[in-house]
Amino acid sequence: MIRRHPPRNSHILGIATAFLAVAALCVGSACSRSVTATPGTALEAWPWAPASVRIHPLTRFRTMPDGEARGIEARIELRDADGYACRGVGLLTLHITITSELRELSRHAIDLADPATNSQRFDDVTRTYIVRIDLSSQEHLPDILVLHAQFQPPGDGAAAMTDELRITAAP
Repeated sequence: MIRRHPPRNSHILGIATAFLAVAALCVGSACSRSVTATPGTALEAWPWAPASVRIHPLTRFRTMPDGEARGIEARIELRDADGYACRGVGLLTLHITITSELRELSRHAIDLADPATNSQRFDDVTRTYIVRIDLSSQEHLPDILVLHAQFQPPGDGAAAMTDELRITAAP
């Protein structure tokens, strides 16, 4: 028969000391954030505020039952300084141009400072804002359009973030 002896106090003290040493390292330099805040910026107030905008690859032409493209479903992703998808407060502006003519077809501004609009537009599965743009008023859509996105955070000194994507109709 094997008898277990209760742990010695020295073992418990050794485990506790090791745990405290690891915790001290983690709180110190090993677990520090890689984000740096510039005084007076939104990043200083909230380190996970949007730092960039990206037109997500799920953005596509919307096709109707007759098979003809009649609009665009844009998915816009905001990313924080660490590169993670996040939500944001500010003005999101989308405009669509025809590459060959440099002509603007459509422009949409979405106020993400409004909590109802922000919540309604945000898709929590893809972590993107969805904007469906109807282009059915256009007689003929070319096979390639350029979608431009701009996100303007609130505040006087906040810089606008931009991205663009060429969208090609499926063959």
